[in-house]
Amino acid sequence: MSPTRFAGPLDVTLTALLTSSLSVAVAACGTNGDSSSAATSGTGGATTSSSSTASVGGGGEGGGTSGATATSASSTSSAPPPSGYVLKDDLTGKSLFEAFEFEAITDPTHGAVTYVDGATAWSKGLVSVDEPTGHARMAVESKAIATGSGRESVRLKSKAAYQEGLFLIDVVHMPQGNGTWPSFWTLGKGAWPAGGEIDIIEGVNDRAFNSSTLHTSPDCSMASVDAGATMTGTYGERDCNAGDKVAGMPYIGCGTTAPPGSFGPSFNDAGGGVFAMVWTKSAIDVWFWPRVSVPADVKAGMNPDPLGWGLPTSHFALGNECSPAHFTEHRMILNTTLCGDWAGGVFDGPGGKGPLACADYVKNNPSAFAKAFWEIASLRTFTYQP
Repeated sequence: MSPTRFAGPLDVTLTALLTSSLSVAVAACGTNGDSSSAATSGTGGATTSSSSTASVGGGGEGGGTSGATATSASSTSSAPPPSGYVLKDDLTGKSLFEAFEFEAITDPTHGAVTYVDGATAWSKGLVSVDEPTGHARMAVESKAIATGSGRESVRLKSKAAYQEGLFLIDVVHMPQGNGTWPSFWTLGKGAWPAGGEIDIIEGVNDRAFNSSTLHTSPDCSMASVDAGATMTGTYGERDCNAGDKVAGMPYIGCGTTAPPGSFGPSFNDAGGGVFAMVWTKSAIDVWFWPRVSVPADVKAGMNPDPLGWGLPTSHFALGNECSPAHFTEHRMILNTTLCGDWAGGVFDGPGGKGPLACADYVKNNPSAFAKAFWEIASLRTFTYQP
């Protein structure tokens, strides 16, 4: 999630599938413009081995201390390894929080929020594990008049870094409310946007449709993508360069828009749904399924097969017009900001329009953010096994 933006088949060939891989590295916590060590396959962070589980080390705060366990597919010496996408990380409940670091930083998108550390988040109930479902829950503070830079919220960044792979997130509820700007995204290594950014879930102010967007350094374009033949969503801007300006607004990237019901109150009222992102050397694709339409292999969560899912919601082709080298060593980020460059810029509330009216609304209306929470049933990552 970068500053200001307005967002807008599985083109996975056999060659792309055979060359897809997912690498994991120990990565240093940072902001947009963070840096992390070179990806090392199967080491550090929330990694797994060929055994059924692996302990996750790390110095997370509050509930994010060491001891997280990420479940992986088991294998035995007497049987051949599985093929296709194989489960790498299975994060649910507390293990989800333990696989992430709490970033108590100044919001890079200038939001009316105060991101808190892990100890504060746990003690104030901003993060919790719902009983009896075991779902991970992450909220915005909604009981008191806000002080300081804004209302307390949480921003998580994964301890592990990834290079290609399949990511599945089952969301039961996402933050809603005027002034909200929730996002689930991945951020690359180096000074933003050098390592690229992939926005999987993003939107503002109770809109009904999700936006998936790429932000890159120059020379990445989706100009030749035949959207009608390769995806079910629609394109807005097709130049992914984060410095590109449209109507005077920087950082827009190349954005796509999903059908209604993929975001906000309408998403929540339908019981949520599942988002998938598949990242290969030839494409980055995003799917969304409402709760009643989730494919059986996605529900099973073990060996999903994107070739059976039909057209994705969003298709970003990688190759001659956008080199896959634009995307390196990504870490997952889950956060909820308020107002800021996008939500504040288009805010139209009871106290007026624009960023100042948005910040005032956020400060003085705590109960308006009672539904500004994430409830996540699971977050799974997969690596491709030829």
